[in-house]
Amino acid sequence: MWTEEMDKELLDLLTQYSYAPELLDLAVEQNFPRLTRAEVYQRIFYLLGKVQLLPSEIPLEWTAFLSYHQELMRKLGRPVSIQVAFLDYFYERKNYYHDPMVIERSIYNYTRNQTFIDSLTGLYNYRFLRDFLQKESRRANRHGEMFSVILIDIDDFKSINDKFGHLAGDMVLQHTAKMMLEVLRQEDIAVRYGGDEFMIILPETDLEGAKRCADRVLALMKESTLYVHDTPLHVSYSMGLATFGYHSKESLLLLELADRALYEAKKAGKGCWRTTEQVYLTSSS
Repeated sequence: MWTEEMDKELLDLLTQYSYAPELLDLAVEQNFPRLTRAEVYQRIFYLLGKVQLLPSEIPLEWTAFLSYHQELMRKLGRPVSIQVAFLDYFYERKNYYHDPMVIERSIYNYTRNQTFIDSLTGLYNYRFLRDFLQKESRRANRHGEMFSVILIDIDDFKSINDKFGHLAGDMVLQHTAKMMLEVLRQEDIAVRYGGDEFMIILPETDLEGAKRCADRVLALMKESTLYVHDTPLHVSYSMGLATFGYHSKESLLLLELADRALYEAKKAGKGCWRTTEQVYLTSSS
């Protein structure tokens, strides 16, 4: 039910009315007209401190929390933000936390993002890929949908490093990431899989759609020229395609099938894509 955009909107309201919960109540009603107050307050408890309560507990707990907020301000004789009152309420009054740690949200978000982002290319990394594929597999299974992956390998990358140096190799990796992002849709996911390998995840995309995407990516990469020390460098790429819901319904096997297809592209002369014709739906479902 709750999307990332809705969470952002709710967090913005909490920041805007941090010292005025009575105005927050009105803003919630105006900004989330299709949701009940209890649904929104339940999400607030979760966003502020991962507090998970039963729907039946929400109305009384929210009222008790607001009363505690007012009580805390009277005792301290100064304004107290909702965020501070929340932590004090669930730590001191409810004993919900045993060893809480307070951290600036911007610092937390930056640190969290760094664990999922490849520092060289700015793309998502393998850790993100692993978690995302599990979630996307569950979602696709639940809705009976397909999604596809494209595994990309830079042909003869070692020879580039040997001839031009590792700095040039890094430039090739960054250039590759930039080209991928130019071609992909907003909902597509670009990942640095590891070393000189990349992956594209195409949500709600069947095998034919993945083939069209691979053609677009290859066409752009073939047209693009990277200059290293004023020397033109034409980089070749091989790709392996696999589709969830067609080749397999198991995310790890899907990656293995994409890797096998990539190997076939290398055998075919590189600079092309291949997909396996083998299907593992029965054994992996």
